[in-house]
Amino acid sequence: MARYGGGALVIDEPRREVEVHGVVVDLTPTEWGILAALAAVPGRVYSRFELINRVRGYEFQGSERTVGSHVKKLRRKSRARRPPTLRWPAPPVTFPPGVGS
Repeated sequence: MARYGGGALVIDEPRREVEVHGVVVDLTPTEWGILAALAAVPGRVYSRFELINRVRGYEFQGSERTVGSHVKKLRRKSRARRPPTLRWPAPPVTFPPGVGS
């Protein structure tokens, strides 16, 4: 079990479970894969190509741009579980300019 943000985010890989502020968050398999990849090496920058291939495999026929859509959903789900008075010190997932295309 890995804890991030002082325990605000808990990732239990064996159970494939994510908690935000103690509340379990339901993730799709793709959302789970993206979060697990990003959490494996905090601070590492991945291109969209790297992430989608890591999560869906090289045989994936869709657009790499779907990564942005899944990340948007992850952000929304994490914010929905956050107490209204608490703010993240920084967005948990960001897209550095010029990286990932």
